[in-house]
Amino acid sequence: MTYFADVPIPGIASNVPSYDMDNLQVLKGPQGTLFGRNTLGGAVVLTPASPTSDYEGYIDFRAGNLGRESVEGALNIPLIEDKLLLRVAGQAETGDGYVKNLSGGPDLSNTREGSYRVSLLARPTDYIKDTFIYDYTIIPERAQGDYLYKANPGVFGALFAPSFGPALGQAIGNNLDSQIANYLALQKAAGPEAGFTDLANGGIAFSREQGISNDLRVDLPDNIQVRNILGLREIYNNEEIDTGAVPTLTIPLGGGLPFTLFDAGQTQQQEYLTDEMQVSGKSWNNRLTWVTGFFYNNDWSSGPSGSQFSAFSVGGVPSPAVTALVSEHNYAVYGQTGLDLSDWLLKGMTLQPRLPL
Repeated sequence: MTYFADVPIPGIASNVPSYDMDNLQVLKGPQGTLFGRNTLGGAVVLTPASPTSDYEGYIDFRAGNLGRESVEGALNIPLIEDKLLLRVAGQAETGDGYVKNLSGGPDLSNTREGSYRVSLLARPTDYIKDTFIYDYTIIPERAQGDYLYKANPGVFGALFAPSFGPALGQAIGNNLDSQIANYLALQKAAGPEAGFTDLANGGIAFSREQGISNDLRVDLPDNIQVRNILGLREIYNNEEIDTGAVPTLTIPLGGGLPFTLFDAGQTQQQEYLTDEMQVSGKSWNNRLTWVTGFFYNNDWSSGPSGSQFSAFSVGGVPSPAVTALVSEHNYAVYGQTGLDLSDWLLKGMTLQPRLPL
C-alpha cells in the first residue's frame, strides 16, 4: 500500500510522482495499527515537502540521449508570516520512444509526463495546524513495444476448419503461419529494441489523476493530539495495447481480409474518498504512548470502465466490451500502545566488575 501525504493511494492510482519530497519511508511487514487501512505486504509512505516560512525555491533540469529531458522545480511563498504558507511544485519529463516501430509510425515506449502540486499550510493559532494539498498528474504516452518471441504454427488451420472446411481452413492457416514466420524472422534480425504493432500511432497508454488531501491537527492539553486526514482522488486510465506483437495480418479471401491476432484495451474511471480520525497522546510521565483511530473508505466508478479485446478477429471487428462498475466501502477501528520500561529495567540491574584472567 502506498501513502501520499498520509492518505492511502489505490494501486491503480499510484502514479503520484515523487518530486519535492520531505521523506520516503518503506515499512516492511503487515501494517494497520498506525494507519487506518491495513495491508499485509508493507507500506510505502511518501511525504511531500511542506511549506516553510522562507522565500525559497529551486529548479533542476536534466537531459540525456533519445531526447530525454526533465525539469523539476518548486517555489515557496509565505503569504502571512508564520500563519499562511504556500508552496507550488511541478515536474515535466519527455523522451523519445526507445523501441523502434517496425510497422512504421512513431516509435514505441516513449516518455511523456507532467505533474504539479499546490500545498497550503495554515496556522490560525498555536495549537491548530491545517495542511491542504492538491496534486495533478497526466501521462499521455504511447503503448509499450512488445517483442515477438515465438510462433506456434498449426493453430489457425484448426481455428478456421469449422467455418471454411478442412481444406480451405488449413490453407488459410498455412498462409497466416507463413506471414507470422516472416515477421518473426524480421523481429529476431531487428533485436529486442524494435517491435511490430497493428495499432495506429503505436497504441495508447494514457493516465490522468488528481487528488486533494487535508490534514487537520489540533493539540490539546495533557499531550493529546486530535488529527483528521481527508483524501479524495480521481483517476482515469485508457490503454490500448497490441499484445500479438505483429502487424495486421491478411486472410487471402475476397481480395484480402484484415485479421487481428490479439489486441487488448482497458478503460478505468474511479473516485476514492477516505477519512481518518486519530487521537494520540502520552500519559504517565510520557512513559505510555498511545494512538487510536477510525478509518473510512469509499470508492466508486465515475464513468464507463472495463476491458475490450480483439482476439482472432476477421475484418477488424472487436469483441464486445466488458463493463464493470465497482463500488467498495471499508471501515476500520485501530489502536496501539507502547510502554517505556527502560528506567525500571536499568534500576533492577546491578553491574559486577570483571576481574582480569
